[in-house]
Amino acid sequence: MAAAWELIAILGKEKLTDLQVEMGRQHVHIPVNPTADHPIARTIGLESLELLSEHYGGSAIYIGRRYAAARRNLQVERDVLLGDDVRTVAKRHGICWRYVRQIARNHLRPVYGSKRIRRRAMIQALQRQQL
Repeated sequence: MAAAWELIAILGKEKLTDLQVEMGRQHVHIPVNPTADHPIARTIGLESLELLSEHYGGSAIYIGRRYAAARRNLQVERDVLLGDDVRTVAKRHGICWRYVRQIARNHLRPVYGSKRIRRRAMIQALQRQQL
């Protein structure tokens, strides 16, 4: 089984996140001789699949969703801070509205104190980063 840090070392964090979004939470067979029409090659590119094939060719590896979920949670935080309705954000990201509230509560409160200060500071930070 491949650990996340091994896959990051081989693919890079961005390609691993793309792979997790498309094929997360399942075991995926890595071909020995990859081709361009393979589903993994269509997701991360043939060169990246060849790198995976060198290390894990012929075996099945589990693709989790850790980094994909983290990226989604950042987008949820951003949407909530920019004033989108919780239920709209939930529909957009395919999660329950209660989970949207939990993400906003758990991830934003410890960083920025009171609600008004937190919202203003996060909006300014988001505008600087242009997320």
